[in-house]
Amino acid sequence: MLQSLSPSPATFTQDQVRQVFRDGLNAGLPGTTTVFRCDGTARSVGEGLSQWYTREKRSERAKEWCKNYHLQVQDPTDCLARIDAAFSELLVCKIVPTDPEEAVVDQACRLLSRLPARPLEPSDLGEISHGTLPSGYFLGAFSHEASREPPRDTPWEQLQVVVSLSTNVIRLALLVVTAGETWWAGIIREYTDTIAELLETSSELSAMAEGRANRQAWLVVRAFLWSSWQRSVMLFFSSILEAQLRGYDYERNVNLALRRPLMHPTSRESDIEPLQRDERPGKARYMCSWAFELLRTDRASIGLDFRRFHEAYAELFGSLPGRCHEGSQEACDGVAPDHCQRFIGMKIKDQSAHDSTCSRDCTPLLWDEESYRRVGGARAIWIDGTDGHILRYCRASEKTLAVSHVWSHGQGGRPETGFNSCLHRRYVSIARSFGCDSYWMDTPCIPEDHQLRAESISKINEVFTSSKITLVCDKDLMEIDTSNLTLRLRESILSALLVCDWNIRAWTLLEAMRGRRNIYLLCKDNKAVSLKETLETVHREGSIDIAVLFLTAQQLVPSRIPPSKKPNLYSENLAKGFIGVQEASCLLNHRHASRQGDEVVIWSLLCDERVHTSAEAFWKAKVGGVINTGFLVSNAPRVQNCKGFSWAPRRPSTQLGLHSEKNSFASDGEGSCWGLVREEGYKAKWLTCEIKGGDANESRMKTWVNKILSSRGRKRDAIQDIAARYLKDYRWGALLHAMEQSSGYSPARYRHSDGTLLVVVGSNDQVGWEWTGVYEWDDADPLPEFKARDVFLA
Repeated sequence: MLQSLSPSPATFTQDQVRQVFRDGLNAGLPGTTTVFRCDGTARSVGEGLSQWYTREKRSERAKEWCKNYHLQVQDPTDCLARIDAAFSELLVCKIVPTDPEEAVVDQACRLLSRLPARPLEPSDLGEISHGTLPSGYFLGAFSHEASREPPRDTPWEQLQVVVSLSTNVIRLALLVVTAGETWWAGIIREYTDTIAELLETSSELSAMAEGRANRQAWLVVRAFLWSSWQRSVMLFFSSILEAQLRGYDYERNVNLALRRPLMHPTSRESDIEPLQRDERPGKARYMCSWAFELLRTDRASIGLDFRRFHEAYAELFGSLPGRCHEGSQEACDGVAPDHCQRFIGMKIKDQSAHDSTCSRDCTPLLWDEESYRRVGGARAIWIDGTDGHILRYCRASEKTLAVSHVWSHGQGGRPETGFNSCLHRRYVSIARSFGCDSYWMDTPCIPEDHQLRAESISKINEVFTSSKITLVCDKDLMEIDTSNLTLRLRESILSALLVCDWNIRAWTLLEAMRGRRNIYLLCKDNKAVSLKETLETVHREGSIDIAVLFLTAQQLVPSRIPPSKKPNLYSENLAKGFIGVQEASCLLNHRHASRQGDEVVIWSLLCDERVHTSAEAFWKAKVGGVINTGFLVSNAPRVQNCKGFSWAPRRPSTQLGLHSEKNSFASDGEGSCWGLVREEGYKAKWLTCEIKGGDANESRMKTWVNKILSSRGRKRDAIQDIAARYLKDYRWGALLHAMEQSSGYSPARYRHSDGTLLVVVGSNDQVGWEWTGVYEWDDADPLPEFKARDVFLA
């Protein structure tokens, strides 16, 4: 079992935390406030003044600092203290606490003690575990020669710069427990992004290093930076989760858009150690690989550690075979949802599920259609009005239990064809235990009739927003025995919830978003467990690395109006769960609905009360709004044959069945330039490289093409490939690169790829440009020259 970080002379001590606190104490005049700033590569910050640097100067600063860190670790003796002192200069942290010193120090130590004992080892630093470093870099107890037995820990786990907490990590812990939610979040983000940049720079310098000793020193520098970065990200995300639990605001998600260093932990399924090897938990066969892929690639999973998540999940389901495919005990390949029969292809009979107390021969209840039609608004099952044979209806209210389930788990159907009486009795019993007089579930409450179905779907927001309880029904969660609800079991429940079938459906996402004010999970023996209580307990007492994973599932974070926001239409919409187009797309980009066209309906209901059944209507309703360019950079299909909207995604997710190309999912586009949506098109500033369409491209780019061909020996030049694939019907073409808002003409990074994702557009008049696709450029090859300009997409 992976341990948490324990205070010790090798890791951190309470005296060390106390000294960092005292060194950073801002004991000024009355009214003095906490000072926290980052002297990053992009800017240096003085007393109230900032100096911004060009890209060239920024690169110089990063190289200068990395070379200094390298100098500090060339001699293993006391190298940890020297590199830590140099690295500490990145932050100025002077705290004005509101609590006594011992209380602050104790809180910070308890927070740090919930981190994993060691950061996850990146595959890029695998040389460390091959025993290539001198023994002076390791803890004194670690030596291959000291014992005939092989060491229990790997070299990575005994490397001093990995084991010990940097001063800056301790500063962050002190800030988190004293400052609460303030504008420090932006500075912490700047700090973590600076470490990511330094990691990349040190990797580049390491690749050019000559001599064994130099390369070894660079390994130590990179291990130190990686350990500080990963721990800092987890502490930062923990503070964001704390703020979201106090009052959810999706605008905080801007702080999840961290820079990803171009080095990676071994977090893909193929890289994870199997359960039986070295006691390191791997992905259980029972866990759906597509569900884990959704979790792993979320913006909030950047650099996170999944080891204890896999451990907690395996304690529940580690011994079970996979169930992604009938006749196979292995999980699906995780490439796409239609590669898994949990989503598509599994033959499930409606109403094949029964309550555990049922002998499976109960009589189905049919609907009273007249009762249904008499009720105006959202209908729910009227508990006292329903007898043993007929379902009767009342209007859904704040005393309704809303049931959210997975259709393919056997509870699906329609009221016309019947609803198992044992399931009815289950939900009546649970509803009454919560003081409810009715319950809503799609099976008995949404008829097949087209008009009634459309009317019912338009009321889903109302049902889940106003309901007293939202009850989650998933076959895996319903197997969990909660008779002894320990902290460890709560961690396992949360881990199972993150990758269960219910959490990766589009419709259930909407239902959770609207009903997350008071979600309960249905567990074994019909015991309902409060998600809010479970998440808050794990967040404040359990493993940080498990709790922060819920930033990937924000639809499950309990909602209330943030204390900092006065009640108004905007804050009330936040509390109801309404979010922006880009945020909705991020949540839906891996999730699919089984019925064709439902993705757009769900997309529209996430944003407001209006139901749109076509992408054209959805986007026309957004005229006058703004969209970040970075959000558009994905291979989601685009609106067709609608003038002015060739750029607009036709759906929030990629299209099923098209796997010849790598999926490039939409991001929230945060930090990239924005443009205005107009009836005639979308205009924004992009980094642009104009080329000629069709075959005319070759002469214009001949010199540059030859450069690539000679340096890389590529069989086909990328520009010719782009022209042939995307620009056959256009006289001109252009490559567009999303651009950052705040740093001159710097390109915005696409967070789901190590390459450069470019938009390809075509035109026959060089005035209006039409979207033709996206192209992932191999970063091993030089890009053509780009210039910033306004582009009108029609």
